[in-house]
Amino acid sequence: MMMIPLRALMHYRSGFFILVFIFILAVLFLEFRVQDIHDEQDKQLRDALDNSHMRHLQKVPTPLVADELYQQKPMYPLIIYNRVPKTGSTSFTSLPYTLCETLKYHVLHVCTEYHLQVLSVQDQIGIVRNISNWSAKQPGFYHGHFAYIDFPRFGSHVNPIYINMVRSPLDRFISYYYFLRHGDDFRPSLSRHRARSNETLDECVMRQGFDCAPERMWIQVPFFCGHNPECWKPGSRWALEQAKSNVVNKYFLVGVTEHMEEFVAMLEASLPSFFKGAHHIFMKGEKSHLRKTVQKLNPLPYTLDTLKNNDVWTVEDKFYRFVLETFRTNAARSLIIEKDHSIRTVKQQFSFEKIRPWKRSSNG
Repeated sequence: MMMIPLRALMHYRSGFFILVFIFILAVLFLEFRVQDIHDEQDKQLRDALDNSHMRHLQKVPTPLVADELYQQKPMYPLIIYNRVPKTGSTSFTSLPYTLCETLKYHVLHVCTEYHLQVLSVQDQIGIVRNISNWSAKQPGFYHGHFAYIDFPRFGSHVNPIYINMVRSPLDRFISYYYFLRHGDDFRPSLSRHRARSNETLDECVMRQGFDCAPERMWIQVPFFCGHNPECWKPGSRWALEQAKSNVVNKYFLVGVTEHMEEFVAMLEASLPSFFKGAHHIFMKGEKSHLRKTVQKLNPLPYTLDTLKNNDVWTVEDKFYRFVLETFRTNAARSLIIEKDHSIRTVKQQFSFEKIRPWKRSSNG
């Protein structure tokens, strides 16, 4: 039997191990390359889906990526009026629509499908991205029936000026109840959701109907509280405190329907680029009461007592009174009401002095 020399055997083994090692490296390289290809395909698919989804959300040309949201800087002020239903919002919104062309800004209505007031996370960030980056519509006044959205929470460089109004909870609730049945004098031919029902609020409360249940009164607190699920739990004390905190820390000014004239006067004095001339237009009466609910009946004392006898009304009323007191204090500091009930704003009460260093001349 032929014997293979030991040196030759070692040479063959070394060559075999080298080939095995090269083969393993080739397999690993191919595996990593295939994974890279899969990752790149997944990324392209996600980008395509995200772009397609954002086109659906924005309904404006050229969807924006997240990086652009963080890099761009605001050029002009933005106002958001997340209007509470049946608080006089139609009359108030008519003012910026009248003034926008003269004062050179844009007014846009944020329309939600099915009148949704609580939005999905993707719709919230869609609104944030559009308002933050839609430079062609800046300066802008945005309005719509939706709960407060915290722009910085979504990483936006924009922190809009929020304004709003509230109304006595029972007055707002009664107006809304009859509005759903009989509409208003703004669009009298439009058929409302409960147009076939002639049931009065007294009759509804007597039979404990759905439309007059205490939970239906829960609207102003959650609008100011936001989109947290706890905000929309009727009677939530946490929601009340969060709403009050937002009024103080997140809203520029919150007015009261019963004192809309003062609200308009304060906005004109503080934000003239949006409201210069608003008070005069409001006082002429052409825009002050555009929408009035028709066939609104005053409830019986029993009905009012029943509606007040629950936690929802208690919390809503506490919130309303907090806003009312805050607004009255701000109005007292900002406005002077004359004997003839005319309103004028307080003159500027500050100046800058002791400024150093002085501007140097060109000669030093």
